[in-house]
Amino acid sequence: MSPRTYIHSLRVVAFLEGLSLLALLGSMIYRSQTGEGEPVSWSGSIHGGLFILFALILFLTWQEAKWTLKFTILIGISAIIPFGFLFAEPFLKKKIHELTT
Repeated sequence: MSPRTYIHSLRVVAFLEGLSLLALLGSMIYRSQTGEGEPVSWSGSIHGGLFILFALILFLTWQEAKWTLKFTILIGISAIIPFGFLFAEPFLKKKIHELTT
């Protein structure tokens, strides 16, 4: 795969991981109101899986696109901060633009 494809994949997974955080937060609120914990288990598993997928794609992107370690770590930190994908998005778009020019 090309570096551009890896970056696109990273953007998609970052977005999905951010949405899964919303689902997890919503299910936690639901649990506090109803006592039903199963939605938290499901949404937590999905969120965790997407986080691991994000980390894997980030590593592959770092290798393929030859990003600096500093930039890669900053993008990685964006996955730890709630809704950090919104912070990372403009930087990833810029990297895609640099590859197309």
